[in-house]
Amino acid sequence: MAISNEKNSDVVYVSERLQEKIDAIAGYKVTIIDAPTGYGKSTVLKKYFSNKYKNNYILTCGNSDKKIFYQEFCEIISHIDRKISDELIKEGYPVNYRDIRKLQNIILRMEPEEETYIIIDNYHYIGGEELDKFLFERYDEYDKNIKFIISSQGITSGIMLEYIDTRRFMHIEKEDMEFSKVDIKRYFIQCGFSTLDLEDINRLYEFSEGWPSAVYLQMINYEDNRTIDENLSMSLLIERAVWNHFNDIQKKIVMYSCLFDRFTIRQSKFMVDEEEEQYVEETITNCAFIKYDENEKMFYFNGIFRRYLMDRYSKLSINEQNDIIKYAGKWFVENKDYFEAIKKFYTIEDYEDMYEMQPVVMDLYPYANKENKPIFIDIILNCPEEIKKKHLVFLLIICFIIIFYNEEDLLQTTLDEVEGYIEEATYEDEKMKNTILGELYFVRAIARYNDLRAMHRYILQAYNYLKKPIRLFSGDGQWTFGSPSTLTLYYNKPGKLWKMVEYFDDNINVYYKLTNGHGKGSEAIMRAEALYNIGDIESAEILCHKAIYMAESREQHSIYLSSLTLLGKIAIYRGEYDTLKDIKEQIEKKKIVKSVKMFGNVDNRELVDLSIATLMLNVDNSEAIADWLKDENEIENRVSLLSMGYADIIYGKYLILTGQHIKLLGISGQFLGIASKYPQVLTKVYTYIYIAIANERIGNKEKADKMIKLALEDTTLDKVYMPYVENYKYIRDIVNRVAVVNGYKKDLEAIEKLYSVYSTNVRELIKIIQGEENYGLTGRECDVARLAAMRLSNKEIAESKYPGKSEEELYKIIWEQIKEINKSFPRYKYMQNMILTDKELIKTTTKKIKRNEEMK
Repeated sequence: MAISNEKNSDVVYVSERLQEKIDAIAGYKVTIIDAPTGYGKSTVLKKYFSNKYKNNYILTCGNSDKKIFYQEFCEIISHIDRKISDELIKEGYPVNYRDIRKLQNIILRMEPEEETYIIIDNYHYIGGEELDKFLFERYDEYDKNIKFIISSQGITSGIMLEYIDTRRFMHIEKEDMEFSKVDIKRYFIQCGFSTLDLEDINRLYEFSEGWPSAVYLQMINYEDNRTIDENLSMSLLIERAVWNHFNDIQKKIVMYSCLFDRFTIRQSKFMVDEEEEQYVEETITNCAFIKYDENEKMFYFNGIFRRYLMDRYSKLSINEQNDIIKYAGKWFVENKDYFEAIKKFYTIEDYEDMYEMQPVVMDLYPYANKENKPIFIDIILNCPEEIKKKHLVFLLIICFIIIFYNEEDLLQTTLDEVEGYIEEATYEDEKMKNTILGELYFVRAIARYNDLRAMHRYILQAYNYLKKPIRLFSGDGQWTFGSPSTLTLYYNKPGKLWKMVEYFDDNINVYYKLTNGHGKGSEAIMRAEALYNIGDIESAEILCHKAIYMAESREQHSIYLSSLTLLGKIAIYRGEYDTLKDIKEQIEKKKIVKSVKMFGNVDNRELVDLSIATLMLNVDNSEAIADWLKDENEIENRVSLLSMGYADIIYGKYLILTGQHIKLLGISGQFLGIASKYPQVLTKVYTYIYIAIANERIGNKEKADKMIKLALEDTTLDKVYMPYVENYKYIRDIVNRVAVVNGYKKDLEAIEKLYSVYSTNVRELIKIIQGEENYGLTGRECDVARLAAMRLSNKEIAESKYPGKSEEELYKIIWEQIKEINKSFPRYKYMQNMILTDKELIKTTTKKIKRNEEMK
């Protein structure tokens, strides 16, 4: 344990037992430092890295967000090996064991030239069975120069426990860092107190139970009073040992900084008066209970000290507490972290400072989730009218956010109030009034997004007032509200598909002028989706590339991703495995996009996950979708109401593929309710199809027929057939029953024609994908390998798959199959003749099977 304070800043005491463990770290590829707060985990690292140079990288986990951790982990790896880091980023955070194996194979290729330590602090926030497997399951295969040091407040999985128990990992635990009576005596001597007698040592040991932080605090108390007071509580001990040594300015500095998890010197200076700023750096840097994170370049309080400060804070008067919170809120405003500022101001009902802020919509849009709904609602309901009247732009921004919460009455009432305030107000010139009116009509337009004519009418009014881009809305947000499909959002009436597409084409340019090109390419991808859904695949593909070109010119990530998603569906239709694989990789790259905005990144995680899920579910791969898309509660928390319909399409298909038919029927009413709230033809049709499949599976054919009839009624006017084609192997019998009785014969023929191409290609595509999952074996190779492993002859293998063929035809088929195997494993160079012997074929294929099983 490192013991230091203002008077003994260089004192570091390490027991002999702990020193032995520290000395042994170099002999292990993984070291686990496991102890609660205040036991000196940071000291172990400081001691180990103090006297000799070691190449080390520190990652401090601040929360349990595994994707943020993975992003930061890849950043660290980039300093060691950029190529490996790029591959890890490309693969993304693992969602299943197959992903874990892929990541392991990548990271095992790291070969740094010098000894390199990867240190992960606060690992208890993030560790678990999944992550521990990724990092440690194959630790013994790491290059000799790669070492991991994990600092945690607990063992995070069975695999970690097993490796510790079998002594494969170095384990430094709480007991190694506790002070014995001998350690207490030696520590006091090292601090310059040779007079501590045996009675005091015993009393201190009983009081502290060996906890280093308690020993440290008693040492400071002893320095002042020359006594060990075992009757002191930890709070009183901190008060005597630390708090009472501060003057009033220092107390204010630490008290005003304790609201932040982590902070900088500049941040602490902001929190105090100008004449007090000169004391901040000395106070912060000389307090032993304030630590510095070298990796993040920020300070943080020792947990014990922060709890003490927060306890003192809770006992302040309401006015004093509010003053501190107000300063914290203003700091976040200063740094354009507007939602954090809103939370601070909201806590103390400081609407004046809140409404004076000048964010744009995209500063708050990422926080428009279920958890924050009460805050945004209350900001409107509880703010005094006189404040609203003075800050109409901020009020309109909050109205824009309310659009995502299905609070139609509150939204329209507030927008009407704003219009009334505008008319009542006195403006220096007409231009100022027109600006705020234009912004009002823009928000009205977005609120009617699903009604193109109403939306365009308001857009025109907004543009007529503004004549320039709107100021409250930046053009870098998701135009699709988080959905990978524009058509799903706007196709709202059966029989009106092409009128909608044409109207959109004719009127989108005014919106572009008003928003600096926000959503550029949306008209192209909307038409492409319409063409795809009627089966005009080639025309759809051409327009996808046009949309991508337009979107890239304005960095419109949601349009770009929508276009890639449709290109992926087209690749599936054609059975183009390599194209699909390439598109999937391009989509993954857009998960986190660097941005020039001060607050961080353009975050497309949910949109990317929905795009990937669209493609993977269309090839029946329900395991390859993100975990949150398998949980209706997580979907509700992470997807906005406007794109919920599309998420329901994904979740419904997942339930069908995993056989959860009863569950789907149970929540199908909720799906249809969402599809009706903002009328969405495609959401409703897919839901009808899923309900039909579920009813057919449980034997309710009458209900299944009814659902397909409803679906056909909604889509046949526009000849929208692809929803049926994508699910036809599940609904073929139902569609045939319904089509014959209800006069949909021509539609049935069109669906059958599209499906004849789709089904053949998708079957082969699925085989190839399953082959890739089997580490290189294609579907046909797997079949050959399994039959060969059963010791069938060449002829028997071919006959089993191609009955009725002549012997010559069978041999040709065999040869083509063998050549395919050879492409994957070119090292088998002995294939010289047209036909191999049974022995050679068995040898080749059984090796592949064995390797496949080992990899699994």
